[in-house]
Amino acid sequence: MNLTLDQKEKLKKAIDLMVDDKDIQDTVKNIESSPMTTQNHYGRYMAALTPFAGDKTALFVIYTAMLRLGANQAGLKSALQVMFGGLN
Repeated sequence: MNLTLDQKEKLKKAIDLMVDDKDIQDTVKNIESSPMTTQNHYGRYMAALTPFAGDKTALFVIYTAMLRLGANQAGLKSALQVMFGGLN
């Protein structure tokens, strides 16, 4: 799917809003500072991403915001693989 410039701008704004969201900031901070009970915290990331599983756009926005906030990329990817077999 090719996005229009307007759609790209809307996605960028949505990601920026989520990066500035205190709940998302706290979620990433809490996950990354907690003891690692699953490889790269994938279990905790899966729990955080599950509410967005029905909307791939929202899932992409949250995933990208979490990455920008310092989330473990391998943990996020593993969570998506467990949830969906990957994000297509």
